[in-house]
Amino acid sequence: MRNALLVGIDHYDWGNGTGRLECCINDANDMAAELEKDYQGSENFNITTLTSDQKSVTKAQLFKDIRELFSKEADVALLFFSGHGGDSDLGGYLVTEDSQVHDMGVALNEVVELANLATHITEIIIIVDACYSGHAGNTDPTQNNIASLRMGVSILASSKRTQYSVEKNGNGLFTALLLEALRGGGADVLGDVTVAGIYNYVDKALGPLQQRPVFKSHISELNTIKKQKPQISEKKLKHLLKLFPDIDDRYKLTPAHEPTAAPKHLKKEAIFGFLQKCRANNLIEPIGEEHMYDAAMKKKYCQLTPVGRLYWKRLKNDKQKKNGQ
Repeated sequence: MRNALLVGIDHYDWGNGTGRLECCINDANDMAAELEKDYQGSENFNITTLTSDQKSVTKAQLFKDIRELFSKEADVALLFFSGHGGDSDLGGYLVTEDSQVHDMGVALNEVVELANLATHITEIIIIVDACYSGHAGNTDPTQNNIASLRMGVSILASSKRTQYSVEKNGNGLFTALLLEALRGGGADVLGDVTVAGIYNYVDKALGPLQQRPVFKSHISELNTIKKQKPQISEKKLKHLLKLFPDIDDRYKLTPAHEPTAAPKHLKKEAIFGFLQKCRANNLIEPIGEEHMYDAAMKKKYCQLTPVGRLYWKRLKNDKQKKNGQ
C-alpha cells in the first residue's frame, strides 16, 4: 500500500488579501495527477487531496489529516504541502488558513515527530513547497542541515530556512521542477524516480542565485516514487554481468562490432548496440578513446564507469538473492 496526502492552500484572507496565493491548489492537483498512476497506467499511490477550494484548511484539519496519513499501514507514505511557510525562533510552520501571529499552523517539528513515530511505515517522504521549509527536521532551529530522522524518513524542501519560495507560471517554481522530475527528468536508467533522483534533478535545474532545495534523509534503501519507461530494460541490463563477469573486467572491441565495417557480424553488432546504449547512459566508457566507434576500429577496450559499477553491483546482488546465495 502506498498512500499520499497532497495539500494546497491559496485562500489566506489575512493582510487585506495580500496573503492570498495563486498556485498552491494547482500544485496539489498536478502532483496528484502525476503520482496516481505510473507510466503504464497502473495504480501507484492512493491519493487524498486537501485543498482550500474544497474545504477550509485549518490547523486542526491539517494536523488530523497528517496524523491519519501516518497512522495507516503502508510501504510508502508521502506528504506534500504547498502554501505559506512560517518562521520563528522555535522553527518552521505549515501555515494554515486560520493562522494567527502566535499560532501560525502546524509546526514542521511536529510533522517530523509524527513521521518518526510511524515505524509501521517502511518509507515516509515529506515534500514542502513553502517559504522557510528548510527548517523541517532540524534539531536546532538555527541550523539548516542537521536533522533528527528515524530510518526510512526523507524530507525534500523547496528552500533553505531563511529563503522565500516563489510561484511561477501556474505552479510553485519548486513544484514545477518536481513535476518535470516525476515525468522522467529524475528517472534512472531503469525508469525509477526516487526522492534522491528528484532532488538531484531539482538541484541541477535551479541556478545558484535562486532558492535552493534542501534534502535530508535517513534511509538505507530508496523506494520508487514513480515508474517511468526505462532507458534500458532490466532484462537487457543484465547483459552487463555477461560482458563484465568481474566488476574490474574490460571488454575488448573489434571492427566486427561496428555495423559499418565488413564483414558483417550480427551477434557482435547487437552487443555493440547494447554497449552504445550503456555509453549513452554513462554506464560504460571506451578506454583511450573518446568514442566507441574509434575504440572498436582500433581494437581497444571499454569498461564500467562509476555509475555502471553501481548498477553492476545491484544486478549481482539481485542475482545472488535469486540464487539463494
